[in-house]
Amino acid sequence: MIRHRPFGSGHPYSVDTEQRSPVDPIAGEPLTLGVRTSANVTSVQCEVLREAGSTRHSLEPVTRHSRGQAIDGGHLASAQARLARTSGGWQLTFDDLVAHEGLKYRFHATHVGGTIEKTRWFDVRVFSWRSADDAISAAGQSKVIDKSIEVLDDGQRIHRLRFALPLQPGEHVTGLGERFNALDHRGAALDSVVFEQYKNQGAERKTYMPMPFAHIVGGTGWGFHLRTSRRAWFDFGATVADRALVEVDVDAATDAPGILEVAFYDGRPSEVLQAFLREVGAPEELPSWVFRLWASGNEWNTQNEVLRQADLHREHEIPVGSIVIEAWSDESTFTVWRDARYNIAADGGPLRLDDFEFPAEGAWPDPKGMIDELHDRDIRLVLWQIPLIKTRPHPTGQVRADAEAAISDGYVVQELAPD
Repeated sequence: MIRHRPFGSGHPYSVDTEQRSPVDPIAGEPLTLGVRTSANVTSVQCEVLREAGSTRHSLEPVTRHSRGQAIDGGHLASAQARLARTSGGWQLTFDDLVAHEGLKYRFHATHVGGTIEKTRWFDVRVFSWRSADDAISAAGQSKVIDKSIEVLDDGQRIHRLRFALPLQPGEHVTGLGERFNALDHRGAALDSVVFEQYKNQGAERKTYMPMPFAHIVGGTGWGFHLRTSRRAWFDFGATVADRALVEVDVDAATDAPGILEVAFYDGRPSEVLQAFLREVGAPEELPSWVFRLWASGNEWNTQNEVLRQADLHREHEIPVGSIVIEAWSDESTFTVWRDARYNIAADGGPLRLDDFEFPAEGAWPDPKGMIDELHDRDIRLVLWQIPLIKTRPHPTGQVRADAEAAISDGYVVQELAPD
């Protein structure tokens, strides 16, 4: 087996051994190409077609990492990398890339006994940074530093944009969505991308609720909002003390103007915040139950235990607004109460309460009765849910029907086979 995935697993903080890094090669910077192979591969070569001609390069074996990645970044990463633990990695690095040139490459693996296995051909173009004064469309009084706008261009498409903003002495940076490490981001570098790490999220400035809106307080008062849902990076004086450096993923034709909209706001903190909220919408007042205790325990995995815990909270006069049940479902579908009996909906269609039989000896003999009882106590119920369809091991039963329906109806992201 030999495998190369140019884009890796898509993990925002981890570089897989078998990927291209960076995904968009940049002239003047090194490019690493990697593959992962089965244990019986003795050597790997990379065949490269460039404008200057065809070359062959031998790959060097790399140290295997426990999760198949050069950088580990969260428990969800292991889902994609678990199969790589018994595989070997090989890598090759180029450092002579030419701006806007096209690269075509494939890999040859030699197995024990001399058998040759080849990958398909992969194509990529080399990017370079260039000035682009018209790449930003500003709303409000722009604070972009003159001549600081640059785009990452491969001669056909623009994939990234960067610019600089001034930071004055005494100014502090807040905002950027829900953050766990600090209120003031002055002197820090962080990004804006949804990421769920489970633990130690704050120390590394990661978040699952980002917002590309920065509020600058302490001086005259201002703020800015990147009108994009793509990933963005922010350096608030970490590299240059009096500069905020901003970089954003984009996708536009190489000659397109105004490819990123940036809104600027001025005034007192309340004025900046109100201007931003007028654009994106103000939060609504939450119902009272949200502010009471959200009670949860990993071991609350049966109806009897959930109701016992509800009784204990009432006995000790602890007002509960919601009970969160994590271990409520089976480990196959993640959408059905554990131990429930039902007939598979072959078309992946919805199942109703009457479609289920809940055995008296099961973990949840009467889910509706339990929920009605909690509602009578003014307690809401939240079921912890993973928003995915498991495909390894190969699904069976209802989850297989759901997966087939989702694929046929185009509801899932697919990695298409090459032509």
